[in-house]
Amino acid sequence: MSEVIKLGPFSPDISEVVRQLKQDMKDDWYPDSLGYEDVLIPNVAAGLLSKSFEDNHGLWVPEDRTELNIPKKGFILR
Repeated sequence: MSEVIKLGPFSPDISEVVRQLKQDMKDDWYPDSLGYEDVLIPNVAAGLLSKSFEDNHGLWVPEDRTELNIPKKGFILR
């Protein structure tokens, strides 16, 4: 079942957005331990997107990033 949400002048099919995100994240260097299943449920993703647009007056504003240092052999970091 597809669900279209209204984000200003943009009306994406949230099921297609989630499908594409899942495909794109297959090659992530550091996969999410939950496989993003906690947020990549169409109705949850739609709620998060809608809330961000409402809170930011029609703009998408990403959250701050978190940088993680991954230890490698030889006491160096990736």
